[in-house]
Amino acid sequence: MKSISVYFLPIMRIFTLLFFCFFISTVQAQDEPEQLIFIENMPVHKGCAKIKSKLEKQKCTEEKVTEFIKKNTVYPKKANAAKLYGYVEVKYIIGEDGLVIKNETEVLAGFSGKDAELYNNEAIRVINRLPALIPASNDDTFYKVMYTQRVHFD
Repeated sequence: MKSISVYFLPIMRIFTLLFFCFFISTVQAQDEPEQLIFIENMPVHKGCAKIKSKLEKQKCTEEKVTEFIKKNTVYPKKANAAKLYGYVEVKYIIGEDGLVIKNETEVLAGFSGKDAELYNNEAIRVINRLPALIPASNDDTFYKVMYTQRVHFD
């Protein structure tokens, strides 16, 4: 009479192999990047919507966004003693509704040192307050679009 282990071990090997195959396929599926799509109509500032040329619309939108950031950036009062000057580079996403997706905003490059967090937080605050844009679209489908923007402190 054969022991149970003679039957049990081959079955356990098969289950272990199946588990690892499933685990590896799950990990690979999570690491795949989002599909990149060519966007026909990039987000546009509402004040630039009547411009005919796409290139001029984009230029106008960039100017309006930069103007908004300049007007609304507040130099951190607690950091005045250090008198640091420079910029914080922020990555943000304009959603399908034309608004900044607040929990996706992050600092790519910024100040370092004692008061760095004050500058970085101010840059994120200003970007998150950007006015709603006309969202990116292809035909009647709206898309999210990622941008990077420098917020200057001077």
